[in-house]
Amino acid sequence: MLLNRGWWRAQPLASAVGWRGQVLVGGVRLYAGKPKPHRAFKEKQRPRDTKSSWLRRQHEKRLTAGNPRSAFELICGLATVKAALLQGRREMFGVFVQRETEGDIMRDRIKEIAQLAVQQDIPVAEVSKARLDEMLPMYSHQGIAMKTAPYSEPRLLSLSPFANGSYHATTADANTGLEVTIAHQPRRRFPLWVAAYDLQDQRNFGSIIRSALFFGADAVMTSRGCACKVGPLVSRISVGAMECMDIYRANNYPRTLGMARESGWKVMCATTSTWGSAPLVAADDLPRLSAPTILVIGNEETGVSDEILKLSDTNVHIPARADIPSHIDSLNAGVAAGVVMAAIRFEGE
Repeated sequence: MLLNRGWWRAQPLASAVGWRGQVLVGGVRLYAGKPKPHRAFKEKQRPRDTKSSWLRRQHEKRLTAGNPRSAFELICGLATVKAALLQGRREMFGVFVQRETEGDIMRDRIKEIAQLAVQQDIPVAEVSKARLDEMLPMYSHQGIAMKTAPYSEPRLLSLSPFANGSYHATTADANTGLEVTIAHQPRRRFPLWVAAYDLQDQRNFGSIIRSALFFGADAVMTSRGCACKVGPLVSRISVGAMECMDIYRANNYPRTLGMARESGWKVMCATTSTWGSAPLVAADDLPRLSAPTILVIGNEETGVSDEILKLSDTNVHIPARADIPSHIDSLNAGVAAGVVMAAIRFEGE
């Protein structure tokens, strides 16, 4: 009678462990309804991470840029490691060089960088290519990596007026909260800062830092909403420029920019927007500047906010040189920043 009630399935006792809805009949377990698999069976069916995806995830957790809990970072690449050694802006714990000479490994340059590390009493260890690949699964490491302390990104409070060929930035100490004054000498006729407003792509950020260094900016400023933290990927994309550049974080952009204007700084926004009172000028027609300037590069999707545009003294756009599809109406943030910086000229230059 039991066999006629619903759907039944028979299994030997030895293989039936963990199944429910069981009725024991003559040494055989009968299952009423669809059997429910044991937890171990379900876990076996669950897709598991491959070793490479696990390594990538662990690497991202360990190298979260700007995370104060991170005890160290791994930077890589010939130019990046050399720049960090020469600039000495952060504590360095050790250099790892690839033992094998296969591929595009530039052994002479690696040896030169290793000697720089030895001169600074930084340990140098030879490791296999497989080990470097495991340590840096998402990077082209070029046969060299270095373990360092996280890059310091001070919180900017204000900028002083530019007078007698110098100025200073007031920051808040990350540990004590006390104000710290950092003196600056402009690299050009007048100070130039680049402000990355709410950027989301770290490759754009690395490109902006490299262009800022090349075109003579004194510093780069990030915002609270910027997803591009100052870390190993940005350093690698900037090809070491990040290690040479002063980078600050401003929690309140409108307040920081407003205070800078009160100190005689001019704000220039890279935008196609005509909102606000600032004139919109093509990069080709940008007049020579005669005051310290902050160039604002906006978010990749939304651009510069109206709140920032209210503070702008000049809005600059990049005209296209030919007809383009309507759905491609601009350059990416990294390229646009480089074009505008190349167009900036100061009086007396």
